[in-house]
Amino acid sequence: MASSSNPPEHSREYARRTLVEELARAHSFGEKHKTRILRIFLLVATMTMVLFGLLNSFVFDLVPLGLFELAVGVGTALLYMLVPHLGNYLMLAWIFVSLSGAVLLVIMLWLSSDLITLIWSGIFPIIAFYLLGTRRGMMMHVLFFFFLLLALALGWHNEHYTVSQLTLTNIAGAGVAFGFLVYMYEKTRTDAIGMAIRRSLVDDLTRTGNRKMFSLMLENEKRDAIRQLTPLSLIMTDIDHFKSVNDRFGHITGDEVLIEFTRVLKRHLNRSATLFRWGGEEFIILLPRSTLQEAIKLAETMRHAIETHPFDPAGRLTASFGVTAALPDETDTETIIRLDKALLQAKEEGRNRIVTA
Repeated sequence: MASSSNPPEHSREYARRTLVEELARAHSFGEKHKTRILRIFLLVATMTMVLFGLLNSFVFDLVPLGLFELAVGVGTALLYMLVPHLGNYLMLAWIFVSLSGAVLLVIMLWLSSDLITLIWSGIFPIIAFYLLGTRRGMMMHVLFFFFLLLALALGWHNEHYTVSQLTLTNIAGAGVAFGFLVYMYEKTRTDAIGMAIRRSLVDDLTRTGNRKMFSLMLENEKRDAIRQLTPLSLIMTDIDHFKSVNDRFGHITGDEVLIEFTRVLKRHLNRSATLFRWGGEEFIILLPRSTLQEAIKLAETMRHAIETHPFDPAGRLTASFGVTAALPDETDTETIIRLDKALLQAKEEGRNRIVTA
């Protein structure tokens, strides 16, 4: 339900960023993409463990190490087959990263008799940062290298090792270097993806969602409304006689009016409502869990706010509104057509009014 409260600007900005991040996770750069990468990691881990397990067991006569690697290979193969059925990417990522760290530590500290295996420690930050992100990945990276250094310093390792202070210093330095380089790469990559997503989903002028974001959000919110048996309403609004503002004052003033118009509308939206620029001077508001009557009440509140707001230097302006409730048995296009017809009717009946569909 919409509220007449005016949330702080930083709260609205946070809500918009959160919305973009949720869309990113739901689409090509998000969980679906990373789930595919996780399966590739698991497949590579399975093949690597089985290959090294067979080599160590039958060629190099390192039976305990070989059997352990074969057992890990079987475990990663099972996890590979379970990924499509579990659906919780973050849980799967935590399991795989934790398992990778534990396996590497066991092999490096206890099952191998040569310090050369410590070179495999460099693969852990790549796995951790990519699958868990920068914050969680850094936490796992620090824990991994802390435990590795602690075990080597206290002698919790294979008795054939001779670990000098120089060895510990080099491992610590490598851990810091690996962590920093992979962190910077992953942060740069995710920032670039986030910027690309924001540019593709947010209107440059008004900083509201654009038509593409609206289509994605309507699809998601309608699916949730059907599943949860909750209402979903929409409002379409258009500034009356906006062309005359551009003709009299110029397009720069027209842009300023559009920005101020969105600010007035946003003052009356709660955190669940989202404002989108449909095109030109037309905007759509998506109202999850709001009934048609609640949407009409909100539209009347915003209509009055626009009518009484001074849009300097353009002066007083009005807006027309079309309001409807999404129906579960109609397509998104059919919903927009009904909404657009309601707005058109409001224009034809004299503007500065609300029509429902």
